[in-house]
Amino acid sequence: SRIMWRLSAGNRRSVVIYVTFFVIANIISLLQPLIIAHVLNVIQEVGVNRENLRSLLLFLALFTVQDFLFWIFHGPARIMERSNAFLVRAKYKKDLLAGTLALPLEWHVDHHSGDTIDKIEKGTRAVYDFTEHGFQVIESIVRFIGSLIAIAIFNLNAIFVILLLVVVALRALATFDKKLVAQYKALNQ
Repeated sequence: SRIMWRLSAGNRRSVVIYVTFFVIANIISLLQPLIIAHVLNVIQEVGVNRENLRSLLLFLALFTVQDFLFWIFHGPARIMERSNAFLVRAKYKKDLLAGTLALPLEWHVDHHSGDTIDKIEKGTRAVYDFTEHGFQVIESIVRFIGSLIAIAIFNLNAIFVILLLVVVALRALATFDKKLVAQYKALNQ
């Protein structure tokens, strides 16, 4: 993320805009369970009759409106994100190639050019993939926070249990990652 931000120089305004759009789009998507809950509550409490049919149909139409609003923000944000990913990849590749070409001739004699090109390509592809799929990270964060808020509305005490479980899960992931990162470094060598 620091690399992406550094390489997005000149395009950072766009990054802030598309991240904001992704947050808004995901907040809009969190409205779907509320729409369903309202429709089901009305049906359970009074059933479907002439008086509430119009209201129920209006709330069901909100699904389309909610989906449309989601894509109003998500679609342009994806386009901006992918454009930025392309620029980030190009800048990163340019930086890596410039650094490689600036190395002394002895270094080039000792290192196979195909291997160097392969490493540059793998690195730029990884940066591109991360930058292009940042929306997934934003979606996960917004959905997690939205879920916590929803649970807090019904049972504030449950939040403490959930946060404890999240800490335990993150600790377990960090333990596995520590071992995996060492193995990936060895593999990449």
